[in-house]
Amino acid sequence: MARRRVSFSLDCRDYEAMGFVATTAGISAQDVRDLMTATVEYRFGRVNRLPTTIEWLTHNGSC
Repeated sequence: MARRRVSFSLDCRDYEAMGFVATTAGISAQDVRDLMTATVEYRFGRVNRLPTTIEWLTHNGSC
């Protein structure tokens, strides 16, 4: 069975899962950039500038 890797974005205020990427290969930096863009568009819509500062928290440990 192939390993699965998942990266996701959560809204830490209300714990809403806002987006994710999953693969059986490695997760690339481009995958993460696309996830971040999709998450921002999900929350704020398509904007040129965010209405507020946002903070990204990461955890690279295994489960």
